[in-house]
Amino acid sequence: MNPILEHLSKNAKKHAGKITLVLEENSKIPEDLDIFFDIEYRGKDGNTLCADIFKQKNNEKKLPIIVFAHGGGLFVGNRKVNRIFCEVIARLGYLVFSIDYRLLSETDGIGGISDVCSGLEFVTAFAEDYGGDPDKVILMGESAGAYLALYAAVVANSDILDGVIEKPETLCKVKGLCCSSGMFYVTRNDPIGMVYKKDMFGKRTKDKAFTKLTNPNNPDIISKLPPVFLVSSSGDFLRSYTLKFAKALEKEGHDHELIYYEKSNHLLHAFVSFAPLLPESAEVLARLQKWIANLG
Repeated sequence: MNPILEHLSKNAKKHAGKITLVLEENSKIPEDLDIFFDIEYRGKDGNTLCADIFKQKNNEKKLPIIVFAHGGGLFVGNRKVNRIFCEVIARLGYLVFSIDYRLLSETDGIGGISDVCSGLEFVTAFAEDYGGDPDKVILMGESAGAYLALYAAVVANSDILDGVIEKPETLCKVKGLCCSSGMFYVTRNDPIGMVYKKDMFGKRTKDKAFTKLTNPNNPDIISKLPPVFLVSSSGDFLRSYTLKFAKALEKEGHDHELIYYEKSNHLLHAFVSFAPLLPESAEVLARLQKWIANLG
């Protein structure tokens, strides 16, 4: 692993572990929700992954599904940190799957994307057992999770990455992709690209045809995406990535909606999922609900 990432990973994991423990010890299950913790399933590499599942009690409707991939720069983070956000989303009438993926200390970018695809495979197989509609799956990711979610959506909806990522035999189509503060570019000649490029894709970065596919702005990638919902703010340190990706989608005439809060430095990176009770977060979620409803 890149020495910078290795240093960040070691320090961040210590703090993340403490935060997760505090959250688990001080969080009670709300009376209005059913929550199923630590449901195990297998990744394509034979690795064990887990999901936490959230839904409203006494909601007998066939629910649209949101599959959520956490952030953390691919070197830290886990599905537990966004528990409050998942509870808020479930109250809006969705069946929520908060899924695992391996970090760069355990695999590379291909393995991370593959793990999100395995999460979609798990959802496809068991959605109806929890009252979900596998024909209405929205894939959502924050920060680094948005990058993985984007490529998992490409795998689910096309064959363009055949030979790179093993596509599960039974995999639902992704109806929409929601990205909050997406870490969309990991192979550019910028600070993030310099840190991540080799750890994400190793020797594959010497393959120009492959490297072109790792750029979400590639028209061949954009054409395989479902409609896209983007969120960022002036307080988001990755705001330029969201704005650049929105321009790329617009250039290709791809169906998308961008919510960007200008002059809002109090709205930090991935504010919707980290601070879902803010008025602005509630506004974003209301617009997301409308957007999802309009997908049909």
